[in-house]
Amino acid sequence: STKYKEEADAALSLLAKERQQRKEFVDKLSIEYKANLKKRQLQHSQALLKKAAKLKELQSLVNEMVTLRNEMATKDKSKNKSVRIAARSKEAAQHLATIRHDRMIELKSQCDELQEELVDKQHTTFYLEEKITDLEEVIHNVASTDETFKPFIFKKQYTKFPNSNRGNMQWKPQVDKLCIEMLANRTPPRCIQANIVAMAHTICPNMKIVEELPSLKHIRHLGTVLSQLTRTLAAKRLGDAKEWKQLHTDETGRRQINITNVVVGILNKDKKLQTICLTGSIIADDGTADVQSRAIIESFFESGEFLNRWRETTKEMHANHPDLDSMLDEIPSADALCPTKMLGGMISGDNCPAAMKTRNNLADHIVELGKEKGYTGDKLQIYTGNCHQHVRNVWVGAVCKMMNRKLTQLLKHDLAVIPSHLRVKCDILNIERCIDKAFNGTANYKKGDGDRFMDAMRKKHPGTFLMPVVRVLGGNRQDAQFEAALPAYYNRPKYVEFLHDDLCTTENILLTNLFIILESVEMIAQLRIGSIFFMAIVVPTRWLAANTHKLSHRNWGERSMGKVIDILYRTMLEIAQDGTKGMDEEYIMNIFSPIEEELPEFKAYLEWYFEEKVSNLIDTSSKEDRVLGIDLAKAETFFPRRSENRQSTEMCVTLWEDVSRCLCIEFTNTRKATAEQLSAILGCKSWSVISEEEKEACLGMRANNDPAEQNFAVFSDALEMGGRIDIETAAGKGQTRYNHDFNRNHQQLVTGRKSKKKTNDDDECPGIGLFHELRPELQDSLVVTGKRHAETTRNNFAKALCRQRAARAEKAK
Repeated sequence: STKYKEEADAALSLLAKERQQRKEFVDKLSIEYKANLKKRQLQHSQALLKKAAKLKELQSLVNEMVTLRNEMATKDKSKNKSVRIAARSKEAAQHLATIRHDRMIELKSQCDELQEELVDKQHTTFYLEEKITDLEEVIHNVASTDETFKPFIFKKQYTKFPNSNRGNMQWKPQVDKLCIEMLANRTPPRCIQANIVAMAHTICPNMKIVEELPSLKHIRHLGTVLSQLTRTLAAKRLGDAKEWKQLHTDETGRRQINITNVVVGILNKDKKLQTICLTGSIIADDGTADVQSRAIIESFFESGEFLNRWRETTKEMHANHPDLDSMLDEIPSADALCPTKMLGGMISGDNCPAAMKTRNNLADHIVELGKEKGYTGDKLQIYTGNCHQHVRNVWVGAVCKMMNRKLTQLLKHDLAVIPSHLRVKCDILNIERCIDKAFNGTANYKKGDGDRFMDAMRKKHPGTFLMPVVRVLGGNRQDAQFEAALPAYYNRPKYVEFLHDDLCTTENILLTNLFIILESVEMIAQLRIGSIFFMAIVVPTRWLAANTHKLSHRNWGERSMGKVIDILYRTMLEIAQDGTKGMDEEYIMNIFSPIEEELPEFKAYLEWYFEEKVSNLIDTSSKEDRVLGIDLAKAETFFPRRSENRQSTEMCVTLWEDVSRCLCIEFTNTRKATAEQLSAILGCKSWSVISEEEKEACLGMRANNDPAEQNFAVFSDALEMGGRIDIETAAGKGQTRYNHDFNRNHQQLVTGRKSKKKTNDDDECPGIGLFHELRPELQDSLVVTGKRHAETTRNNFAKALCRQRAARAEKAK
């Protein structure tokens, strides 16, 4: 350590010596230029004086010559000399006058040259003076640059406690902000210290700018600060918004803990719907609708308290700042977070009975708050909306259960013969999970054969198209059962070929299971029905549910999804009477043609998906070799070339009739969300029942609960990456990623991308995060606010967990 200290002292002394030498050189340069300037000015002045004296002497000589000529003329007039003397005198005088005249012209020419030279010398003097001024400015800039570009040093500084003369050593705000931003960008806490050192040595390789580093405990505690910071920024966004359009909420379970989030849709500067996650970590006492709705209402008032804390800290830290009033004006008041701003908007969520009741209770609470504030009449209106992604999943789940029951009953004698250890079932999801395990190269299943299967296909069938296997092992999304049915149906011949070759030499329960299932005509029929259902119903309704909020200019809103349900209900009634219509491509693939005429964007998407979407072959990714994959799969589905696929047509007709009857029952079940928007039974939200005012009010609203689901997705990612990270910190990381609080628009700096074309993601993602749009004083006060109340926040979260555990234990008694 002594050696390193000596080397550091030597380096510092060398740096000081270099700075002193540079300053001496600059001073010497300035002195030399000033001395030279004075010397040159003196020389020019002396030369000008000499030339002026010479000019005066010449002028005197000229005057004498003029006087002499005048005297001679006078003498010639006064004296009457002889002609010869006069002539001689005249000639002499004329000759002398000529000589002197020439001399005078020569002297005048020299005088003009001297005057021009004098002007040039004056210009040179002015130029030198300007040059000296520029050099003095350069010297000043060099001196100021030395201080401006002085690097930031990572070390603690002494900070006084508020309203006290005491203090302690604390990290500079820049260090805390850097650590918080790295946490927001998914950097593990253990990596932050090493990353700071790496960046410092890369950016300033010849300088030691890291003298101290924050401890791992301090960095982890900043996770709680990040959670408060992102909730405060979300409160600011919502407080600044004049109108709240839509509220999304959902509940999930992590580590045996029930968590609720709140996402609010507002109109941004471009008048587009933008979603802001207010909080992603509500811990309600229990899962009842009343408690959940009250917890959501309380989250708005809690966020308003965050704004008050921020305001008080800003007053305290910048009490003498000249722009304090303008800074405080940038922080909304707590009243701006009143839930009554949702009046006239919509509350959306899941479609299970508990979630629907929570939405209704939440709407009632908001209306009560509006009455307390004096609102009356139409101003107390608030709407509730369904998630049509979940609605569709409920349909698919019911159809899959029905087909499983029907085929299990139909094949019960065959299933009884098959050994039970092979685990053969008629459930379509079971088939697709087995395919995912066996043939998906990304399934990460130890006993899978995805890589070996693809290698065999490249050798035996080069240039062949195979549809990618849909992942069904990582989630529970019901419509994935029919999405995975299309590649399973189309790739089935290649699967069977591989299974046959492999089972001739080895024994494998999974592969034997698949071979038995994929050779069954009934199972082929089930996959074929799922493929048609996916292309004819899932693809269109998925697009409509995802893009309804972007179609207000077409007078298409959330309530317009009732027209989709009406079309499907009429279609299912017809197919229930004649199952062959379900196998008629012209009929089943055009059931939404009225909506296509109403929505050109919808029509363009379907044309692209079924007629223009291209796919790679198994052994090449060249653009020239790509094929219309969906079009090929659709052709084999409706007009099969393989005999076993054609043999399944009769079973498909029967299944279609059963599927249609199942969906008709599902649509008319008043306990489920679909019935609310079905005109045939006069549902309360159906297109034929609702008023024109309600239709117009629901324009621009989302027809799904994707924002709440997406927030839980980033929360789950933070939870998985964090290992033993606590729930609150993971929720804070997920929320700040969802809201893009720390975004620096780094995507615009990325080079080497294949295409510079602007994508939809670029439109939805803001350029600069709200934290970086704040002035530095507000950034510092926000971080300090989070640090001051971090322990209180952790304690409150722990108390909420204890209350939930106690309620769960009481319920279990």
